[in-house]
Amino acid sequence: MAMAHRNTAIYTAVFLAGLAYALLRRRLRALPWKWYLILIAPMFFDGVSHIISEVTGLGFR
Repeated sequence: MAMAHRNTAIYTAVFLAGLAYALLRRRLRALPWKWYLILIAPMFFDGVSHIISEVTGLGFR
């Protein structure tokens, strides 16, 4: 069976972030909404570029 290194890295990072959050959640303060928007912007642009590529058939991604 093949191993997807990208998926392994993603799931490992999510697992480690979950452990860190469980240990530190009482000490952390919530982020301002501005930071949530900044942090989600790369995912938004990646999704939009995939949608444009699929709809137009340009295949630029």
